[in-house]
Amino acid sequence: MDTDRRRPLKDILQIVVVQPGDPAEVIHDAVGYPICWDQAEQPGWEWFNDHGSWFELAYVLTDDFGMLVFVPDHPETNDTLRFNCLGVADRSPEADKT
Repeated sequence: MDTDRRRPLKDILQIVVVQPGDPAEVIHDAVGYPICWDQAEQPGWEWFNDHGSWFELAYVLTDDFGMLVFVPDHPETNDTLRFNCLGVADRSPEADKT
């Protein structure tokens, strides 16, 4: 737990926003390691949140540094990354029809 509230956010958190059409290499360079591979059996993130049109992936990199990756639920988003997110999203079947 960060007890020093004076630390700048950039010193404890990296935020990456994936854009539709970003190739895997661009995503991997921004994140620092590959995340666009089939992780259906065991995703690499610590926790996941489905915001409807965006997915939020949280990675704990060290005891005092983490990363949030925002992935758009968009047809042009990297297929494998989007598939991994949709695979764990808790959505009703009706939600997928829109």
